[in-house]
Amino acid sequence: MTAQCLDLYPQKQNNDKLDSLLLILNTINDNDTAKCSLYATIANKLKQTDPDEGIKYAQKGLALANKLGYKKAAAYCAKSIGLCYYTKYDYSQAIVYYSIAINNLSHASDKHDMAGVYMNMGMAFLAKSDYANASKHFMKAIGIFESTGNKNGMAKGYGNIGLVYSSQSDYPKALEFHLKALKLNEETGNKKGIADNCGNIGNVYSDWSENTKALEYYHKALKIDLELNNQKDIASDYSSIGNISRTKGLSQKH
Repeated sequence: MTAQCLDLYPQKQNNDKLDSLLLILNTINDNDTAKCSLYATIANKLKQTDPDEGIKYAQKGLALANKLGYKKAAAYCAKSIGLCYYTKYDYSQAIVYYSIAINNLSHASDKHDMAGVYMNMGMAFLAKSDYANASKHFMKAIGIFESTGNKNGMAKGYGNIGLVYSSQSDYPKALEFHLKALKLNEETGNKKGIADNCGNIGNVYSDWSENTKALEYYHKALKIDLELNNQKDIASDYSSIGNISRTKGLSQKH
């Protein structure tokens, strides 16, 4: 299971094909604010396959947004650059551009966007093993989500803090935050979130050598993932269950 972030980009744009986006880009006037956001969307689509190229597009968008004084688009572009650097494992540069995004969003009214960037900053700090800053930024995101009544966002934040404590082998605190996340996802009926939480709780119990409890939560996760047909997570669940079963078998032989 992995840390979770929130995206600033509308799903409609994410579903567009890259070639189509590039064609549209060439038809938009350089003084049109829509071009700034389109640069960010293109970069976001490239972040996995060609992050260096993605950075180039987002940098163009950021420069144009700054020129036009379009702070919201500047935030989109800066976040895109951060995501591309994160993909390249350059977490320090990712944090630099996430900070630029936050500075631009501080002038905008959309709190959801700011919370999403704080979440990604927390992930970058977690990847750098800077646990204090990771928790700090996850808590900032949670605070915003709480103020807007976004329980799903709060659950993602609590789950990520659970991962921070797991990374430090503080299993009681990790369990506390994963259970908080699970409770919120159960309240909203977020089955994917519930499955992820159960998997993470299973991981905590496994690392804590509480194999029976680990299996209990892995099976809960598997049941939901099978229902949702989440093939990647199903494979992960079976692997986790197999590892625990193998460990218990070896223990019983000795």
